[in-house]
Amino acid sequence: MKKIILSILLFFTSFLLWSQDAVQGHMDLTGHDWKEFAVLNGDWEFSWQKQLENPGDHDSYVKVPSSWNSYDIDTQDSPGSMGYATFSLTVDLPGNQPPLALEINRPSNAHRIYINSHLVGETGIAGIDKESTVPGYDRELYSIPPEVKELQISIQVSNFHQSTGGLQEELILGEYRSMKSRWDLVRGLEMLLIGVSLSMMLYYLVLYFFMREKSYLYFFIFTMIAVIRAFVTESIFLQELIPAISWQVIIRLEYLTFATIGVAMLVLLKELFPEDVHKLPLYASMGLSGLYSLLILFGPSVLFTSLITVQQIVMLLQNCYIVYIGVIVVVRKRNSGVYALVGILLLMLAFINDTLNAMLVLQTSSILSYGMMGFLLCMAFLLARQFTADKNRSDILSRELEVSTRQLQDLFQEIRSAGGHLSESGQALSSSMDSSRQAVADITGHINSVDLEISSQNEGLKENAEVSSLLNTFLSSLVQGVNRQSEQTEQAATTISTLLEETEELFSRFGKMEDSFTLLSESSESGEELVDSMSQLVQAVSKRSEKLIETNDIISGISSQTNMLAMNAAIEAAHAGDAGKGFAVVADEIRKLAEQTAAQSSESDKELKEILSEIRGMVSATEGVEGNFHSIQMSVSIFRDNLNEMKGVLDEQNRQGDVIRGSLESVQKESDQVLRESSEIKNSREKAENSLQQLLGLSNKVNRRVEEMLESTGQLHDALQAAGEMEQSTGKAITRLITLTEK
Repeated sequence: MKKIILSILLFFTSFLLWSQDAVQGHMDLTGHDWKEFAVLNGDWEFSWQKQLENPGDHDSYVKVPSSWNSYDIDTQDSPGSMGYATFSLTVDLPGNQPPLALEINRPSNAHRIYINSHLVGETGIAGIDKESTVPGYDRELYSIPPEVKELQISIQVSNFHQSTGGLQEELILGEYRSMKSRWDLVRGLEMLLIGVSLSMMLYYLVLYFFMREKSYLYFFIFTMIAVIRAFVTESIFLQELIPAISWQVIIRLEYLTFATIGVAMLVLLKELFPEDVHKLPLYASMGLSGLYSLLILFGPSVLFTSLITVQQIVMLLQNCYIVYIGVIVVVRKRNSGVYALVGILLLMLAFINDTLNAMLVLQTSSILSYGMMGFLLCMAFLLARQFTADKNRSDILSRELEVSTRQLQDLFQEIRSAGGHLSESGQALSSSMDSSRQAVADITGHINSVDLEISSQNEGLKENAEVSSLLNTFLSSLVQGVNRQSEQTEQAATTISTLLEETEELFSRFGKMEDSFTLLSESSESGEELVDSMSQLVQAVSKRSEKLIETNDIISGISSQTNMLAMNAAIEAAHAGDAGKGFAVVADEIRKLAEQTAAQSSESDKELKEILSEIRGMVSATEGVEGNFHSIQMSVSIFRDNLNEMKGVLDEQNRQGDVIRGSLESVQKESDQVLRESSEIKNSREKAENSLQQLLGLSNKVNRRVEEMLESTGQLHDALQAAGEMEQSTGKAITRLITLTEK
């Protein structure tokens, strides 16, 4: 294949060596050796905006092949990219030449060819405006009749659909048999390239379907682009396969494959050598080629053909980067990197040739298809080499897999044995988990019961705290009452002492009165004075008696209050329970003394009232004595009797006063004892209250610990639940593992 490509390149290069240029629309080939081909390059007659069938009526001479966009002619309407014109050339022949043929290598515009005023062929429809012009692509070989001494060639060209116009391809004149052989050889080579490319494309597509290897897919895409380009360039086989296909489809496919072939190559190299192809150049190429592809698909042909130079620059940069990749993979000794470098260099040479040919720098044929074919073959060798290496590695892995399989069989046997033990352990673990869950449930129930008891205890403690607070308040009030009672008792004792002293004094005076009555009976003269003194004494006694009654009322009130305090103390002592028993005994004794004091006070009150009544009667009698002195003796006698009775009453009162004073002293002692015991009770209650507060704090701590225990038991229950689920999953996994190992 390489020898064939090199022969074609040398064959095309020989055109430049054996051709001569036309001068002013004329070329002399009378002495030409027809074993070689003649290339009809040089100065051709050019007639702008004219369609001629013969040479002669021309405006100027222009270089062929070239684009008329750069022509500078002396006409009213200078040519631009759009328009029509006639190119003419006269060729002198010897007359005895063999049958000849004229090849037009795929002109870019619609054209008609006239030879000696006869229309020999056309491509498309060469009109005078865009509406009447139908562009077309074709590669034709026209036969020349023998024994012709002069060829008048006129080519009518029309361009209204591309950015450039004119004769931009070489015209070759040569012996018909050689031209035909060359023609058939070129077409055969192109068909061979297409066939080989199609075979590789389908082969790697099938490989991709079976192996799902991305490199095969990318190679298929690249090959498909190369095949499409081969179909729409050179001999344009697609037009022969589909005669009805339009020029617009062909030119868009040609430009589209040119825009995407570089990106497809970079993507393929990225898959083959991912460490050597960077993302930035790849993405930049994809972006630029993508934009140009959109213009090709949706823009007018004039627009995207005018930008071909920009795309050629982009393609040149892509190829430079691809060459860099090829060098890098060889330097870094990548697997099959040499094949990649050779393929890249072949493609680069073909690209440079076609680019310079398109820019009319070189006058050669397009060999990009051959370059792509060389690249495809190198890539095929590369993939085959990698496939072979993969196959060798696969064989090694297969042998290692056999060893591993035997080891796995032994391992599976051990796994089955271990799985049986694990299954038994799992059942035991499941039973243990059930017992643990039941134990956790029992613990939770007990903790809940303890929590309820602690809550009830807290409520009782709070009630005890409230009762203790009320008891403290009562004790404070009791102490205050006992203090007041003690003070009043002390006052009553003082009053009783005073009363006793006055009673003794009264008793003494009653003795004196008795003496006075004796003297009165002896001496009536001093009776008036004695009666007057007695009246004063009786009035004093009356006052003293009233005070005694008041004092007795006070003692009675104190006794009543003491009795009430004793009753309240007994009630509170009963509430206090065992702690208040001693206080209850004291309160009972106080109550009894208060009752005795009240009874004695009531009797004293009666006696005092009687005394007061007698004293008042005595006062009346004394007043009667003053009115009726003669009956004084009788009255004195009566008064003496009364005085004796009063003396007895006073004596009894004195004895009762001593008893009351003793009782008051006892009450005072008991009050002092009550004060001491109340202080002790208060201190005990304060200590009890502090202990109660500490107990409440400890109870709250216990309650919090119980709540934490409940939370912990909940977490433990969740953990046991999760462990149970994991145990079930483990059991299923063990069962499945045993099943799999048995298979």
